Amino acid sequence: MLGAMRNRALSLSLVGVVLGACGAPPAPQPKLAVFPIQTRQLRLKRGEVDRLHAHATRLLEETGAFRVTPREQVLQTLKRRRRRSERLCHTPRCQAKLGLKSLDVKRSLALQVTKNLAHQCDVIGRVYDLELQEVDLTSRSRSGCSMVELVRCVNDVVCHIASQQREVDRKRASGPPPTAEPKRDCLAHGELVWVDSTVEEIMKRRHRRGRGRKDAWEQRMAERVLDLRREYDKVARFRVPRWTAAATCRTGRLYEYFADREMSRTEPVPHSVQREGVEAVAAYEKSQQQARRRRAEPFRRKAAELYRQCLEQARKLELPDSRYFKEARARLEQMESGSGSGH
Repeated sequence: MLGAMRNRALSLSLVGVVLGACGAPPAPQPKLAVFPIQTRQLRLKRGEVDRLHAHATRLLEETGAFRVTPREQVLQTLKRRRRRSERLCHTPRCQAKLGLKSLDVKRSLALQVTKNLAHQCDVIGRVYDLELQEVDLTSRSRSGCSMVELVRCVNDVVCHIASQQREVDRKRASGPPPTAEPKRDCLAHGELVWVDSTVEEIMKRRHRRGRGRKDAWEQRMAERVLDLRREYDKVARFRVPRWTAAATCRTGRLYEYFADREMSRTEPVPHSVQREGVEAVAAYEKSQQQARRRRAEPFRRKAAELYRQCLEQARKLELPDSRYFKEARARLEQMESGSGSGH
């Protein structure tokens, strides 16, 4: 009997030693809502404010530092409260009322963009503890007031807040210090996320061309593709291999998108051809399809080359698989099998 009790006590003490050495199990990530951005002394279009809000929410979610409430849920909650404007809920009191009761969150991120007398813009981010109604984490970044500069400030603020939260979590769990530079990694990721959203906006847009403006439209599209490629190339300046490789994958998707646009273009059949009959119309449409395929083929070849390049980079550097690499692999397989001619 005494021996059994002694063995049980020894087992419990060993368990205590192991738990003490390994640390307590990691605490769950704090749940957080990102409220729409407040602007002061600065005129931004509603669409621009919405894009910045969507970008900040998406980037913060992908950092993994918080469990972020979906943006749509935040906006729907604000709408249900019948507020005149979604931008009005900026005070800790208002956010506490909505967050604790309707969104089931105890923390919120409030972003504010203010233009100062020097015609520069300050982006301030504050994480509120909604139960205590006090600031928990804060970050500030200053730059010019163009959209590109504001995006970089938002990236800087969001990444700094995420790194602060990770540091709090690390100290709480008594973990080792990070071996990489998490903020630089986050900034590169933020740059990539923003260019991705810009490309998505362009893909959704319907380009209307008036008569006699076909060449001008093609030139504008080509210039836009090159501009976006330069934006993807800027990700490389952060020298973070996984995001540089991911940007190469997304540049390939950009070229494929341009090829798909070319293939989906339709031109009206001239009246002179229509008067010649059905066979003439069919021959004309076939020749136009072949011409579109010839124009699209160089872009499709460039897309396949970039897909192979980014996947080879990921393989050589032994980068963890991600949605960027998975998508590139799937698109390349479709192109090589002859079925990758559209979205």
